[in-house]
Parts: sequence; structure tokens; C-alpha cells
Amino acid sequence: MEGWLKMNIIKKITQNLKKLVAKEKPKKIVKICWQFLRRKAEKLLFVGNKVFSRIRKSGWFGKLSYFYRRFFYHTRLGRKIYNFGKEIWMIIFPPKGSLPWREVIKISSKNLLAGQSRSMVTIGGVMVGVGAIVILVSFSYGLQEMITKRIIWPEALRIADVSSESSLSVLDQQSLEKIKNLPGVKMVEPAVRLAGKVTFENSKAEVVVVGLTNDYLKLSNIEILKGNIFSKQANAPFTGISSLEKFLASGKGEVAGVSTSQLLIEEGSEVKNSPTVSFRLRDGTYVPVYAEPRLTSRRLGFAQGSILKIYKGTLVWGGVYEDQGGQGRTISPDGQEMGKWLKAEFPLWDQFEGVYAPVNSGEGQVSRTGYVNFRDVWVLTEEEKEVETILEKKVLAESTAAASLEGATLQGTEAAKLAEVVATGSASTETILEVPVLKVAQGAKEALVSQAMLKAWGKKEEEVVGKNLDIEFIITNSLLPDISSRVLSEKTEYKIVGVFGEKLKPVVYVPLGDIQSLGVKRFSSLKVLVDKESRLPEVRTLIQSMGLVTRSLSDTLSQINRLFRVIRFLLGSFGAIALIVALFGMFNTMTVSLLERMREIGIMKSLGTTNLDVQRLFLAEAGLMSLVGGICGVIFGGLIGEVINIFVFNFANKNVNQLFLLPLPFAVFIILLTLFIGLATGFYPSRRAKSISALNAIRYE
Repeated sequence: MEGWLKMNIIKKITQNLKKLVAKEKPKKIVKICWQFLRRKAEKLLFVGNKVFSRIRKSGWFGKLSYFYRRFFYHTRLGRKIYNFGKEIWMIIFPPKGSLPWREVIKISSKNLLAGQSRSMVTIGGVMVGVGAIVILVSFSYGLQEMITKRIIWPEALRIADVSSESSLSVLDQQSLEKIKNLPGVKMVEPAVRLAGKVTFENSKAEVVVVGLTNDYLKLSNIEILKGNIFSKQANAPFTGISSLEKFLASGKGEVAGVSTSQLLIEEGSEVKNSPTVSFRLRDGTYVPVYAEPRLTSRRLGFAQGSILKIYKGTLVWGGVYEDQGGQGRTISPDGQEMGKWLKAEFPLWDQFEGVYAPVNSGEGQVSRTGYVNFRDVWVLTEEEKEVETILEKKVLAESTAAASLEGATLQGTEAAKLAEVVATGSASTETILEVPVLKVAQGAKEALVSQAMLKAWGKKEEEVVGKNLDIEFIITNSLLPDISSRVLSEKTEYKIVGVFGEKLKPVVYVPLGDIQSLGVKRFSSLKVLVDKESRLPEVRTLIQSMGLVTRSLSDTLSQINRLFRVIRFLLGSFGAIALIVALFGMFNTMTVSLLERMREIGIMKSLGTTNLDVQRLFLAEAGLMSLVGGICGVIFGGLIGEVINIFVFNFANKNVNQLFLLPLPFAVFIILLTLFIGLATGFYPSRRAKSISALNAIRYE
């Protein structure tokens, strides 16, 4: 019924409009529409006046009106603001008897055409200033669009990466099912990240191996440069009994003999053949000191960075972290992905509400042995060490002797322990169990390799696709909940079915089912796809409430947008310099025009033109010049940007479509801004013209 009524009303309005257009002239139609809008505005003002009068009778309005009158009537600043606002209102909505805006604009345009050369120079200056802003800012928009398109694909803003950074919350099948059942979640795909030893022809390499599915590849937007993704047979989930379960059931896992070559590197163990490291902490910083070499361990306190303070420590293996030098994420000799840390004794500082203070005891500042990463560390070169040795020869000699003695003792202790393990032929729960890989029922063993692997092998893409490589998996106990040891699998032959675009890191992708066949029951990460982009924040909040960590490209996108907002502001500021110079030229033009037309202004006033109309005439001239200059500047800047885009696309790089991009909202904004600034520039000359006496103006020569 409601729909029928709406259709009937729309039909009647359309018919009436058609009759009106057929009978009346266009000017009359505009007049009728204007009268209609005016009546509606009057009704709105009438209703607003009634509402205002009711509010006025309320108690709190009296207090508000008292402060209003007190400020605007009894203070100098208030009176100035009130008079200025009243003047602006009178200019925009002139009283009866004043020239209509249509006539004011017509007269102003004729005045500008009368002095064409001066007007064209002024408009040209504004055009160049606006064009400079448009070119610089459109370059920023184009650059932002290029970067965004490279990192964002259609489903990217609907995907969240889930990981665990705490031992209390793990990623396993149970947590995967919980996330899958959350409202708004469309798909959840797991991946397992572990170390591996890869043998290809005569080349051996220690790389990162990732077990994943084809759906995970699609959600990651990984580009396959050559070959294909996993076949349906290889991508099938593993459903049998794992190798680890069979091995433990056979009783061989109770006592495992282990050779010295099978020992895996533990967190906190020293990097072999590394000398004592002398280093400084970046001046003015307070670097966290950890109890163990990983970011999730307990923090002992902070170490103060100073160019005057040199620390001596040892290089040890620990957990991974992100840094610029590549020390935080590297492959250890046993194939694990680990980070390098520095172990040393540090005087500790504590932080309270952003203020750092030394941790003191009865004997002075407390010092503890802890671990720091390489983020804020400066390792001394040999030349710097020699300089320090000359400056503090005696002190350093004693320190070096003590450090050498301690290092020798530690080295001897470790050698004794190793000899004991080899002699007894037994291992503790922290040694490696050698586990055979279960042959997947389908029999498919397929792998994808990165471009970085090809670079290491010195091969081209077509030379490796279809060939075989051997992989040994090294699985840490974080992925194996059943045992506390690390597992080294036997060599398994894989067929290379594709090459994907990763130029920096040597990575191998294998089917997730092959990793699960070893007994891996935990995942390194999950990719969660939601049905709508708007639901992603809600889903991330629910996942984080489980104790898990989520990341999304929407975070990166917001950072990119913030960065480019700053860049646009800076580039626009440079372009605004040219616009400011042009506006000074406009001010000069308006002032000269005022002096030249002084007699004309006097005659107009003597014939009955009001002071307000004279002011509006000059403001209209300033507004027309700035508006025309702004529109021409936007067109000028847009055309230059398009010419550069065509040149770059045809002659430089066909992958770059739009180096300069001019959004319509920005173009409208810059035109309106130029109009506003032009009116503000012409306000003083127009006010001066308003205040001139008619008699003095006629006498002016």
C-alpha cells in the first residue's frame, strides 16, 4: 500500500512538472522554484523562531544569554567579533533596495573585461599557484594509489593474520574450530613454519619451510611465476596415523642415541667461533634487558645508552625479532630460524610513567646479566677498539684477562658435557628423535620454491620446475605437544611444481598434510577471511580475547594513509607559496583598481548606490578572479599530470598507469579554497571603497 502511494505521488509530481515546463518559460520556472524554496525557508525560520522562544523561556537560557550579552556587548573583542559577523551577514544577505547579486556579478565581470591585461595577469598568477598545488598533491595521490594497489588486493581488507606470542595460548585444531565458528568468519586456513635442510643437485641450503594449503596461498595473494600450485592429490588433508605416534608407540622414543652432528642449537647457546663483542647502546635510549634471549621472556629492566659507556658481551642464539641489520632473523647452523642476541652485564634502570630511574640497592645501582637484541646496538669496529684500548689500557687489560679465563672455563665445561653424551650414547629429553616421514596415501610430494632459492642455485625458473629436491624437516617442541624434544626427519624427495615471487628470503612451500603426517598438531599462523570488510574489526577483537595476536593489511593501509596525508600537506605547502605570491598580486590589482576608479565610485554613490553595494562590487571582482584562476589552475595542473602519465606509460614504464592522480573532491576543495582566499584578499580594498566619501571621491585626481 505504501509503495503504491509513493508511486502515485511521484507520478503526479512528474505530470505537474511536465505541464509547467510546457506552459512556462525557463526563466519563469527558475523564478517559481526560487519562490518555492524561499517560502520553505521562511516556514523553517518561523518554526525555528518558535522553538527558540520556548528555549528562551527556560531557566538555563537566561544564564547563557547573560554571558552572551556580557561578552558581545561589554568587551572590546566581543563587539569587534559581533560587528564583523554582522557585516559579513549583510554582504551575503543584503537588505531590500540593494542591488541583486546577479546584477553585481554582471557589473563586476564588465569591469574585469574593461581592464583585460591586468585581469589576465592576475588570473594567470592564481592559475600558476593553484596548478603548482594540484601537480604536487596529485603526484602524492598517484604515488599512494600505486603503493596501495601493490599491497592491497580485492580480499586483503577482509583478511586477518592470527598468531600466538604466548605459551598460554596455542594455535591448534581446537582454536581453529573456535575461530571458524565466530560470527562473520567465512574461511580459516592454517600454516606451519619450520626450519629445513634442502638439497638440490650438489647444492645444500638451510631454509625456512612452510606447510600450507592452496587456499592459504590464494589468501596470501602469492604470485606463481612459473608452474602451478599443489595438485588436488598433494593438497589433500592428512587423516592417517602420524610418524611420531607410530614411533612413540614402538617404544623407540624412550631412549634415543644421538651423534654430535644431530645436536640442535638451544636458545642462549653461544655462536661458535665468535669473539667477545664490544658494543655501545644508542645514545639517549633505554634498551630493554631480558632474562632470556627472546622478546616474550621476563624483562629485567632497562640499560642506558651512552657514547661514553662500552659493554662487553658474547653473541648468543635466541628468539627471532625484526631489525634493520638482519641479525634478528637468520638461519642457525642446524637449520633453525633464530635471532642473534648479546649477553652482557648491565646496570639496570626502571621506568615509571615515562621517567627512567636507576634501580638501587643498599650497595648502589643493581647490575644483572641479561640479553639485548641488535635494534639499538652499535658494535665497535677494530679501529674503535684500538682507540679504546689506548685510552683505557689498564682497565681493559684486566677485564680482558678475566673474560678470557671465564670463557676458557665455560668452553671446557661444555666440551666435558659433550664428551659425556658421546661416551654414554644416551640423550636427555632435549635431544633429537630421528623420525621417518610417513608416506602420504596419495603418494604426491610437491614443493614450491622462491625466487631467492633460484638465485642461490644459479638457475632459471624453467630449469628447476619438474626437477626433484630433498628436504629434511627440523621441528621444534613448540609444534609438538606430545614430547619436549626437537625432531629431525629423514630426507624426503619432493618434486618442484612451481616458483613463486619472493626475491629476498629462501623459502620452500610444501603441502600442510606432509607436515601433519610427522605429528605436528599446532600451527604457526592462521589466515581468517570474513564475509564483510566492516566485520573485520569485530572478528579481530573476538580473536584477541582468546589471547591471540591479530594483524591485518588494514593496519598497514591506515599507516600509509597517515604518511601520505603528511606528504600531501608538505607538498601542498610548497605549492601554496606560489599561490600566496599570486594573491599578493591580486591585492595589488584591487588596490590600483580602487585608486583608478575613485571618481567612478564617487559618481555611483552620488547617484544612489549604497556603500554596501560598492563593497559587494569589489568583493565580486576579487571572487571572480580567484574563481576563474582556481578553475584554470585545476585544469592546467590536471593536464600536465595527464601528459606526464602518458609519457611515463609509453616511454618509461608500462606498469605505471597513473603517476599523477587528481580526485574530484580535492579539485572541488582547491577551487572553493581559492575562492575563499580570494574573497579574503579583496575584503580590505572593498572595505576601503565602502568608506570613501562621495564628495572626496569626485574631487580625487
